[in-house]
Amino acid sequence: MLEVAARSPSTKRLAESLQAQELKSWTDAGLSVDDVFRRLNLNTGLDDILTNPLFLTFNKYLVDFNTWNPGKSATMVETLARSYGDIPVARMLEAATKVDDTKAMATRLQGQQRDVWKDMGLNVDGVYSHVLLLDSTTGNLFENPTFAVWTKFVDDFSGGQTSSIEALWEILGEKTVVQKLVASRQTRETALFESCRMISS
Repeated sequence: MLEVAARSPSTKRLAESLQAQELKSWTDAGLSVDDVFRRLNLNTGLDDILTNPLFLTFNKYLVDFNTWNPGKSATMVETLARSYGDIPVARMLEAATKVDDTKAMATRLQGQQRDVWKDMGLNVDGVYSHVLLLDSTTGNLFENPTFAVWTKFVDDFSGGQTSSIEALWEILGEKTVVQKLVASRQTRETALFESCRMISS
């Protein structure tokens, strides 16, 4: 109900007042960030979550929670990952960086996601193999949405000193990387040929 009210200009102010009261009651009750995330029904759909008014409400609670609980501070991306998993969240954020309305927030959350992985002690190999599971990718690796996420982590982790191809070389070896590059090129050429054939038929 509050989500609908927050979207309407005529009821937005009332909704914000009610949300503030609700946030205070949750803070007083000592609810965890996961409890509030679920109470706001933010665990029921990931695709449009960044444009959901209740996502901003949750962010306010998260800020308050971290202020009052410095020893148990939480991050937005960790909360999202606990509900949806690392890979779906990574893909959602990458897609959201390509939309004007969500680009800034998604970019900030991607940075937070990389920081979380680094704080966990993960390197480029660990994120590639154990978080994003890119070693089990079937099809064109370079068109996998999470590969773009990994390349950003490589750049961040190395301070721009290592390219994604160099990092991939270290993980997979020269022969496998070359095979994947050739396969990617062949896939693109085949797709182009099929498109031209359909146009001419």
